[in-house]
Parts: sequence; structure tokens; C-alpha cells
Amino acid sequence: MGTRIAPRTLHLAMLLLVLACALLLFRPWAGVFYYRDTALLQYPLFSTLKSLWQTDWLPLWDPYHALGQPLISNPTFMSLYPPTQLLRFVSPATYMNIFVPLHWLLAVVGVFALLGHFDLRPIECAMGALLFGLSGPAISATLQSLLLMPLAYLPWMLFFGVRAVRRRRAIDEAAAGLCLALIVVDGELATLLAALVFLVVFVFSTDASPRATARAATAARIVGLALLLSAPQWMPSARLAVESGRSRGLRYDRITSHSLPPARLIEAVIPEYFGDPMSSSPLVYRGYSVFREGPYLPSIFLGGAPIFLLLFFAARRHSRLRLPLLIVAVFFILISLGRFGPVHGLTAFAVAPLRSIRFPEKFFLFATLALSLLAAHGLSGIRDVSRFSRLTTGAAFLLALGAYFAGTGAVWKTGTAISLIPLGFFACAQASGRRWMVHVGLATWFAAMLWLGIGLNPKTVQLPGRSQAGEMVGAGSVARLDDPPYLRLIPPDDSPVWGILWDRDTLNYATGAEFGVGTPFERDVVAVYTERQRQLHDLIQGLSFKDMSRLARLYSCGWAITSRVETLEVESSVVLRSNAGAYVPPLSCSKLRGPVHPPVAIREGSAAPAETSEILRTVLSPGFDWERYALVECDAILDVGDTSNPVGRVERESGTADAREISVRMNRRGFLVINQSFYPGWKAWVDGERTEVIRANYAVMAVRVPAGDHRVRLVFWPDSFSVGLVMLMVGVAISTYRIKRELGG
Repeated sequence: MGTRIAPRTLHLAMLLLVLACALLLFRPWAGVFYYRDTALLQYPLFSTLKSLWQTDWLPLWDPYHALGQPLISNPTFMSLYPPTQLLRFVSPATYMNIFVPLHWLLAVVGVFALLGHFDLRPIECAMGALLFGLSGPAISATLQSLLLMPLAYLPWMLFFGVRAVRRRRAIDEAAAGLCLALIVVDGELATLLAALVFLVVFVFSTDASPRATARAATAARIVGLALLLSAPQWMPSARLAVESGRSRGLRYDRITSHSLPPARLIEAVIPEYFGDPMSSSPLVYRGYSVFREGPYLPSIFLGGAPIFLLLFFAARRHSRLRLPLLIVAVFFILISLGRFGPVHGLTAFAVAPLRSIRFPEKFFLFATLALSLLAAHGLSGIRDVSRFSRLTTGAAFLLALGAYFAGTGAVWKTGTAISLIPLGFFACAQASGRRWMVHVGLATWFAAMLWLGIGLNPKTVQLPGRSQAGEMVGAGSVARLDDPPYLRLIPPDDSPVWGILWDRDTLNYATGAEFGVGTPFERDVVAVYTERQRQLHDLIQGLSFKDMSRLARLYSCGWAITSRVETLEVESSVVLRSNAGAYVPPLSCSKLRGPVHPPVAIREGSAAPAETSEILRTVLSPGFDWERYALVECDAILDVGDTSNPVGRVERESGTADAREISVRMNRRGFLVINQSFYPGWKAWVDGERTEVIRANYAVMAVRVPAGDHRVRLVFWPDSFSVGLVMLMVGVAISTYRIKRELGG
């Protein structure tokens, strides 16, 4: 008789297997996948956040992007996500190399723990978790930090939610609420909607004694606690989202971009059937000619043969979760089809938040999670292989033969052939009743998935990737990446450069950011951009280079971006010509050193016209002397008196990006102009007395200052953030009280 392995030992062995996969997939010596959002968005934002944390323990304002924007209102920065505090001690490159593998591992272990609730053996839990973690969609999520972070907490929210229904304990509800709160803090609406759908399914389908009303109350308490704990993030975001384009919903062509073409579903069985999606060349990736756009998820490979058989076994095993999970998986697949099917349009018509979510293809990731949970349940059905007829054997061989011929002529990889081998083992196991063949088949499938997972992006590079070949251009260096063709604009580390949203919907992350050539950021989908910023963007489209440079100097912008390549005759100005356009450092732009402060100036004021569009036209007109005057929006005209002498000067300034003190000497009344975007939440004091922050020059801020020597204090602290902090404390107090009362009883 063989020795029986202790359950704890088996659980530990399976967890070590998961950890080994993480080490093989994300080799510490090779870095993480430096592709798409990792390179374009998240790493530059983390760099910005670290630079702000060097001067402020809790920065609420980002002075760099688009003439400044509320840092606290943009969840993309993850400034309130607790692990992001690690950026205070390590470089953004090191943080990214920790962030990605850790969250992938957290998601896989979460699925492993969740499956343990449903009477599954450790081997079945581990294979279900790895089926999800090694799938193409899950590995593709590592390229999208905003998708990966909430995905790590989704299975844990379900784990504690199921425990809360079964055990009826406050501590489980608090843990589930905390996990959901972290998903809310991320601000990824697609993941939040998927999390709510999964929560409802698991709460109402779990085998437990509570009635439906008690289950609904548990789910409501979890959601309510999550809203309280995440209020410091979503309250300021919601306040400014009202002024953004997403509050009214995006156009249908925007929300259905990167829809999953039905023909691409074959890549769930055969990887890279249409070529290598990581390449921008139509010769390497045929999907550009077939689908007219590249994929959002580089891989949707699931391992079709094991999925087919495991789902077949799942149909033979009774479970209350079987039908709901199958419905959820099918629903998310239909949603991911986007414009290629009617379900997305009908659902977007009925569910308003869906009209603000781009890239339906990302919902295939949540379908993969549901299918992986189903497959793990189905794996337990292989315990008795003698129950199945020889008809299944023939079906398995036919499926293998069809998959082989379907793959012939495609971009064939060794891993594709390996992934078909388990079919033969499963079929032989059913014909002979030998269970060891099932285990060999699973091991072969596991090797194939790991092979394909590691090979998804062999061009891993060590962040930050600044060792790429480039040339010095003006104040920054430009590095070219051959695949895909991205350009990176890197200012010197000791010379921050102010950025502005400029021509052709392109966003210049002026602190060392990257942006895609041919895949620019759309101005009306960034939640923190107000209507006035979009109008400013629209009205400068037809400006000449001379007017652009003038406007850039008006707003003290360090770099202007345009998609037109023309000759700019300005002294000391360097123009980089590329396929994407010209990158123009304006003449006499302020390259500040030391603390992060936007430029300020003392200017006289004049009355503002009634129409905001007329304000901008006046500011842009050649006759407007912007070096002496500020066009302000206030009720009364300021009598500036004698204009022959300068109105005043700035003596000294100190502080941080969101809390500054400026000493001014005024010869007469005038305005202190701060070239940062006018946003609700800015407060000003002159010599300790509260004063109004006025909009000036259409887009920036100004403070009215009387004659004499004065100290002006500017602080950005939105009221919505204060309310969010109060809600957070209420949530913590309620959870603490309930847990203490439960433990005391």
C-alpha cells in the first residue's frame, strides 16, 4: 500500500508549483514585458509620482500633464493604492519588476484558494488556477497594469465573499469589502462591473443555508463597505468625471474599438494563427489586414483540447455553480465581440457605465476566469474515467485531427503541437480506464501552456529601457523601439519640462514618457480633462508654428507637440522631424531646477468677454500683450491705474506642487498668474485672508493682489477629498466595531 500524502503537504507542493511558474514566466533577470501600457502609460506615471513624492508626502496635484491636473482625481496614477508607497524607496523600474509578477501571482493563488471552497483536491485547484494564470488573456493582462491590479483582488473578493455567506462573520465581509475597495481604487470600470457580476453569482449560487434575503444583505454590506473604504479615490474622481467626455458616454465607434473578431476565436485553440500580434508589421501579423486593427489582448490562447475535455467532464458533475458560471462565461464572450455582435450594443443601451468603457476585448479575460473555474470542477470528474463511452475517444481524436489541419499553414509553433498531445492521453485514459494517462496528459498540457506563456513576448527588456539607442535632440533624448515603432521623449533628470496637450490628440508626458505613433490618446476619454481643456485643444488645431510657439510661451510650456512638419525659424530652437510629426521646444521656455513649481508671473488685468470662446480668441490674437496683461474672468473691471511701470514682481516662492507660498511686491493692484489649469479645489489666501481663485487666460489660475508686499498661499485640497476621508474613517470604524463585537461575543 502506498504512502498517503498529507493534505497540508499537498497544498504546499501545489503552491510551490505555482511559485515556480511565476519564476519561469517572469524571470527576475529579464524584467517584465515592456510593451504597450507598461511602456506608454504606467511607467511614465510612476516616474511622475516618484518625482512628486520626493518633495511632498501626499501630493494631490500633478503639475506636468496638460498644464496640470488633479493627481488625486486620476486613478491611473494609483497614488492611493497602498503598495505604490514602495516607490518612495525604489526606482520605478524596480517597482514595475515587483508589481507585475507579484500581482500575477496574487491572482493565481487567489483562484487556487477560491477553488478550495468547493470540495476540490489540491491538484485540481492548482490546475484550475494555472489554467487561468497561464492562459493568453491572463498573461496579456500583465501588459496592462490597470487591468492586472484589480484582477489580483477579484478572486480574493470572491473567496472572502463565499466565506461570509457560509460563516456569516463580519471579518470575512470586511476582507471582501477591502478587496472590492482596491478594485474601485484602480478605477477600471470593466473590472469593477465584472467583479459585481461574479459577486452576485457566487453569493447566490454557493451551497449554504442562508435565505436569498440574507445573501443579498451580505452582498450589499460588502459593496457598501467597499464604497466607504475607497471614497478618497472615487469621490474626487466622480466630481471631475462629470466635466469629462465620459460622463455623457462615448461614441459607439469609440467604445467598440478593439472588439474581438469572431474569426480570432480560433486562436483560443491555436496560438498565433494570424501571426505574431506583438509585431507591428503586416507581414508578420496578418490580423491587420483581416481585422483592420491590432489586438488589445496579444493572446487569447486557452489550450482548446484540455478545455474541451474538462468542460465535457464538468457537464457530468453536479454543481450549483455550473450553470451560472457557464452563463457568465458565454455572456462575457458575447460582450467581448463588441461591434461584431448585438449583445454589446444592447447591454450598453441598458447599462450606462458600459457606454464609458472602451475595448470590449478585455471582457474575454473575465470569460477566461469563469471557464477556468468550470474546468477545475470538470477536472474532478476525471476521477472515474470508466464512466465514459468509447464515443468520447473518437470525438477527442477527431478534434485533435481538426486542430492539426486548422493549424497547417498558420504561424506554427512547437508549443501548438505540444498542446494537442493531451488529447491522445485523455482519449487513451477513457478507453483503458488508466488514470495515470490523465495525469500525463495534464502534465503535457501544463508544459505546453508554460512554453507558450514564456514565448508570448520573448523581447522582454529590463525597465526603464533607457539603454535603447537614441540621439540627443534639444533638451531631451529620443529613443526608437523597432517593434512596435514607439518614440520616447526623455528630458534630463535634473531639468523637469512642462507639458501640454497638443495637436492631433497626442498627449506629451513630459517627464520621460512614451507615446505610440499611430495610437494616440484620445482627449475625450481621459476622465480628468475638463470641457475647457478640450476646447483649448480644438481651437489650436489650425494655428501656425509661430502662433503655437507664442501660445506655448504664454502658458510657459516646455514642449509643444504637433503632427505637422514645417520649417520653424526660431533662434535656439531644435526641431526633430519624424514620421509622427515635429517635437518643438519653444523659444525661451522655462526649464526649472530644484523644487517642482510651475511658472508664475505678475500681470495687470482686463475685463473678460462673456463668451469663453471669445476669451481664447483674444488671448491668441497678435494684439494681446500677454507679457503685461492677463485676461481674467471676474465680475468687475480692475482699474490698474498707471501702466507705464511694471505692476510688480515675485520675490520668493517655496512649497510643493499643491501647497505653495509666494512672496510678491506689488507697485499697484494686479494679478498673480499661475500657469496651471484652473480646477475646483484650489484655495488661496493673501496675508492669511481667504481670497478667490480666478480663471485667467482661458485655462489657468490667477489671484487678485493689492498694492504692497504680500504673501500669497495656494493650496489644492478638494472638498470631495475631505468628504472621502471622512467616509473612509466611517468605514473603518464600522468594520472595527462589528469585528470587535463578534470576537467579544
